[in-house]
Amino acid sequence: STRTLFDVFPGAPAVTGGSTLVFKGNYTVGDAGKTGVFYRKLIDSDINDGPGGGTNPVVLIANNTVTKIPGTTQVFGSTSPPSASSGKVVFAGFDNEEKPTLGGIYLAPLKQTPKLTTLVRIGGLVPGEGVKSTYKNLGEGSAFDGRYVGFWGAWGTKTRTVRLYCPTEGNKD
Repeated sequence: STRTLFDVFPGAPAVTGGSTLVFKGNYTVGDAGKTGVFYRKLIDSDINDGPGGGTNPVVLIANNTVTKIPGTTQVFGSTSPPSASSGKVVFAGFDNEEKPTLGGIYLAPLKQTPKLTTLVRIGGLVPGEGVKSTYKNLGEGSAFDGRYVGFWGAWGTKTRTVRLYCPTEGNKD
């Protein structure tokens, strides 16, 4: 069996069902950086008498090696930290993290071979904004309660620069 040795776990993990840990993990294959969304069912285990969390395997949900963006032939270029509830997970995934042209927010059941369902996609219509308004960008963060998902999305062509100036010490106000 192949073992994935993770380098870092960016973002916060999610827990569902009291015993399933869902997380984003980055790892290296050769000289290539890889990323993905995974889960692991934990079991009661004494850390001193055995492996903490048990021996269940880590299960791949999606990664930038083999998982295609649904409806395309393009493999994910990036994935986001997930949100999970009620045995399901949502996460964002894109072809290009900096300037996405494909991708969206996906739902998957926490099963051995999870099938991704597209909830929102780059180029998809923005509800309540008319037929000409489509999502140009989606944020990585989401909130999910098992039924509803909250997310950040951008559409249109207007932009503005917002600069935040932080004091060197203390609270400037």
